Amino acid sequence: MQPTIRIYNAEPVSARIGIAEAAALMGVTPMYLRVAIQAKIYDFGECLRLPGSSKYTYYINRARFMLYLEGRVANGRRVLPANVVDERTALPDGNKL
Repeated sequence: MQPTIRIYNAEPVSARIGIAEAAALMGVTPMYLRVAIQAKIYDFGECLRLPGSSKYTYYINRARFMLYLEGRVANGRRVLPANVVDERTALPDGNKL
């Protein structure tokens, strides 16, 4: 049996990332990213329009976005060896993203 490898993030980071920062990291415009999230092209972000409002609010999950950038997501699932637990993306209930 292989030992469990744990990856820790030394500095606290917000769970979300802004549209402008995410678009810059992807090399696309913020407008493209907004439209793509509305069209559900990417699973790392969501948008919501509150009742009575004409504006959308966007949320991009930093952990899922970074996994997408690193190419470690295949068919919506993370691709890590079974003995690796990434503490940066583990959920409080012990499940993984």
